[in-house]
Amino acid sequence: MVAFVLWSVRSGISILQQVSNPLTA
Repeated sequence: MVAFVLWSVRSGISILQQVSNPLTA
């Protein structure tokens, strides 16, 4: 359960970074 939460958070952060990178650049 904990591993799934950590994976979800890390994947969500990576997705947000990929989406926000073109906007900030």
